[in-house]
Amino acid sequence: MDILYRKLQPRSQALLDLLGCLLWLLPVSAVLFLISIDYVSWSWKVRETSPEPGGLPALFLLKSLLLIMPALLFLQGLSELAKAWLKLFPAPAPEAET
Repeated sequence: MDILYRKLQPRSQALLDLLGCLLWLLPVSAVLFLISIDYVSWSWKVRETSPEPGGLPALFLLKSLLLIMPALLFLQGLSELAKAWLKLFPAPAPEAET
């Protein structure tokens, strides 16, 4: 994919980035977040610890990363979406004062 991507014009690259964010990155990160909510909330409810002797005492904190990661990924996707949008539709230059 990278070999083809390099040969594209900047506007085509931006369009591909925009579609990738809208059709892949944002939906996948949203689904990951949504399916992890019950799993993480149960872990917090019971203050889950590792069943192994000497294991992690606060496993629920580690499982919280299952919500943090897709949330941050979603925010990064919004940033990439905005960058691609600005490449496709640049803001008009402000008029100079005379």
